Amino acid sequence: MEINRTKFLEFLENNGYFKINIQDRYYITQNKDNRIKTVDIISIKDFVLNYLAENNFIDVREKMLRGVSQYFNEKVIESITTKNLNFKNDTLHKSFVYFQNCYAELTANSIELKEYSELNGVIWAKHIIPRNFEFTENKSDFNIFINNICKGNKERIRALRTSIGYLLHTFKDSANAKSIIFLDENIDDGANGRCGKSLIGQAISKVRSVATADGRRFDTNDRFAYQNVNLDTQIVLFDDVDIKFPFKKLYHLITAGLEVEKKNKDKIIIPFDKSPKYLITTNYVIKGQDGSDVARKNEIEFSDYYNKDYSPLNDFWKRFFDDWNEDEWNAFYLYMLRCLKLYLKNGLTAYQHINLEKKGLIEDTSPEFVDFISKIDLKESYYKKELYNQFIEQYEDYENNLKQNKFTKWIKEFCKTYGIRSKERFSSGNQIISFIVKK
Repeated sequence: MEINRTKFLEFLENNGYFKINIQDRYYITQNKDNRIKTVDIISIKDFVLNYLAENNFIDVREKMLRGVSQYFNEKVIESITTKNLNFKNDTLHKSFVYFQNCYAELTANSIELKEYSELNGVIWAKHIIPRNFEFTENKSDFNIFINNICKGNKERIRALRTSIGYLLHTFKDSANAKSIIFLDENIDDGANGRCGKSLIGQAISKVRSVATADGRRFDTNDRFAYQNVNLDTQIVLFDDVDIKFPFKKLYHLITAGLEVEKKNKDKIIIPFDKSPKYLITTNYVIKGQDGSDVARKNEIEFSDYYNKDYSPLNDFWKRFFDDWNEDEWNAFYLYMLRCLKLYLKNGLTAYQHINLEKKGLIEDTSPEFVDFISKIDLKESYYKKELYNQFIEQYEDYENNLKQNKFTKWIKEFCKTYGIRSKERFSSGNQIISFIVKK
């Protein structure tokens, strides 16, 4: 008995298998009800052998088992038909969220639930939330949780909600490409945490496809650093990064495409418009305050309402996600959809940072220096040497550990942080520094 390879490929194609081309690279996929997923040769082999067993084609199955390498190899499988697909993607003014029973179409002014029969295009199977959804009048605990994080401040709440909405909106705009950064408001050594940042990361992963990286162990120089990112990944979460996280090395990822190399597999090239967005959670201020850094960051501070001693469990008496009933899930998803709608209407909104600048300056200098420099009268001029001596007199521990030139660098960091211009001149052999504060 001979197995016709042409008929074999036709069988696979009739069961939804085909190739797609992205960035001149080919990927084997399967289409089930306009829901696409990438597949490998092993999964195709499992499908074929299971089909033959279920339909009692014992002789054919035995033949294929004896010639596995003949039928399930790259040269044969890659001969399958290539198709051009019309993916249903978010646009600048419209976004789509997919549930099991329906999908939501969002604009700046509306949230509409639609039947899949109205969907004109294909979607990634992984983008479908494995839950049904319907509107509810009930308020989500997550709403209260967000308000607590922001201490009820309306500007902070709006800024956090639009940041969530930005991440949920999968459209990539090269003119507005940013990384969202969640960090602690508290000024300390960065060791506290547990203020709700990672919990919001989990919430976002309940709506979009998220690849999580251990921020403290992540190595941007590792060629396999992004191997858990796939074509259907929508967000990359760098969770709990430390003070040394090399943010500048993410520039090309935020504003360009992403190259993914997996062990023992071909590279995946994801173009900018299909690449993930980026979320960073940290207890520290991410370094970099020049124009390029600021243009790529949207930083949101989290208050210490929740901490290691007081968690959401103390407020709500149930674990988020694990202990919710169906209506609580509906209320949560509706809240997240409204965050997305708010972003579509207003874009990313700003608020007056609480401690961001001060915390970053402390990390770059010292708490004592920040305390000292914040008390001087910026309208006055100072002899640099005398200013340095005043600091040493107040904080004697620095006498042997801080040189004049480093103290001067700290002053420049202070000016850079708060947008102050310093001016130096000589008088009678002494350096005098004055400050020009922008109105």
